[in-house]
Amino acid sequence: MDTPVDAAPITPAGGVQVQKHVPSLPELMVSYEFWLAAALFSGRSALSRFVFDISVEYSAAIAMLVVATVLAIACRRDGASRAVPVAARAVIAIFSLSFMGLLISLYWSRSPEYGANKLIGFALLSLYPIVLVSAVGVNVPRLAASFSLLAAILLVSAIAGISPGALVTSGVRFAAFGGGPNVFARFMAFGAISSHFSSRRTIRILWSAVLTAGAVLSQSRGAVLALACTYVVMHIDELRRMPRRAIAAVLVGILILWTAWAKLPTDYRDLLILRFSSITRDMPGGSAIHARAGVAIEAIEAIASRPMLGWGLGSFDALSVLRYPHNLVLEVLSECGLVLGTLILMPIAGAFLDCLSSGTHRQLWSGPQFYWFLFALMSAQFSGDIVDSRFVYFFAALAMLSPVRGVAKDSTRA
Repeated sequence: MDTPVDAAPITPAGGVQVQKHVPSLPELMVSYEFWLAAALFSGRSALSRFVFDISVEYSAAIAMLVVATVLAIACRRDGASRAVPVAARAVIAIFSLSFMGLLISLYWSRSPEYGANKLIGFALLSLYPIVLVSAVGVNVPRLAASFSLLAAILLVSAIAGISPGALVTSGVRFAAFGGGPNVFARFMAFGAISSHFSSRRTIRILWSAVLTAGAVLSQSRGAVLALACTYVVMHIDELRRMPRRAIAAVLVGILILWTAWAKLPTDYRDLLILRFSSITRDMPGGSAIHARAGVAIEAIEAIASRPMLGWGLGSFDALSVLRYPHNLVLEVLSECGLVLGTLILMPIAGAFLDCLSSGTHRQLWSGPQFYWFLFALMSAQFSGDIVDSRFVYFFAALAMLSPVRGVAKDSTRA
């Protein structure tokens, strides 16, 4: 793959490249970052039924990972070192220990079929992408542009696939290609965070607002709450350095969202209000908050009854009416115990502590990868099992690999 004249080549193995070059659409489509991001979206989804007419789980993800691998190898062919740096090897080893912890806990699982599904999902969608970016390196601007492009494709597809009547009468949650509303919302968030680092201020504000609206229309409460918290953290430093500019950007974004809100049908606005008000109270006719609180208590009781080794990977499915507690920490500790759970959660804790320990350096939070990680970390506490939480592992690896400690903020804008 040819490297544009104004762009530095992909960083050798284990690196995270930061540069000003804006990747073109053809460049994106033949980049391994785009296909890796697409594989992360597909996950367990029914995307394979749309594209390959195959209902086997993970088939679409496997196909996209194969394409990403071939393109990644092609990226390294011109002069890149084949040796994987020690730091990258350490990252691979740490996440491999997490996989081993899951594998061992499968031995005493009460739901071995579901446990095996989670193990395969973690290997394909967490461990393998991490090994790939550690061994080959990753171009952050291209990855950010890939998330933005995928978010645009998903949003347009969702809008095109929903009739206005269905939107109003049944409160359809936005989703696309069988990925489900929650993963759809996460990609809206990744795209919105990526657009914040665009060098074009107008595009940055407008596109962030559009993708934020897409996340809201997905009705994913966890993703919207996590994105709101990420925005707060993202703008704290900018508010201190450039208060007028930051305040103006926030006001313009609010104006765009308010205008879009006003254009929604009244019935659908009422449905959105009902859905998001359930963050603090139960929905009429449902028990979302009560159910989540109850399942959290069940997870804590499961941890207390077998604290050291847990009940086995996937066993929460046999202990509760829900398959998982919708909280990554509770899920891991209840199924794998404190011993193996420490191995499984160690990479996430390490990446988080690394971010905090360097938080006094303004440049640390100059790249989108840290905000991706922050969003994914918070989102994993609200919904999904460990396969759905694959993004927090992937972005934890990027945070560990990133060398952008002394890079000015403008150098990451793409």
